[in-house]
Amino acid sequence: MRKDKFVLPLPFATFGDVAAAGLEISVTCRCRRELLIDAAHESIRDRPLCDARFRCTTVQPHGQKCAASSWISIDHAGSWAEQIARRPNQVPRF
Repeated sequence: MRKDKFVLPLPFATFGDVAAAGLEISVTCRCRRELLIDAAHESIRDRPLCDARFRCTTVQPHGQKCAASSWISIDHAGSWAEQIARRPNQVPRF
């Protein structure tokens, strides 16, 4: 690890904590698919954030599923839509 980089503990433990803080969670895959997660939804709000694993199910042009591990990003609410609006030529096709 570089000297100027360090890891800080997150101030929230569950998806519900993220939603209560007014933040949004997006999931990104290496195939460039990007999804916004509703962290306040009852099926996910009590799940621990650090144990969450997401697997991409996008069907690639050659007919195979992507099946890659995805990563999450936590940002201010509304920022995901703003990022997509800034780069309209890179909007993922669902």
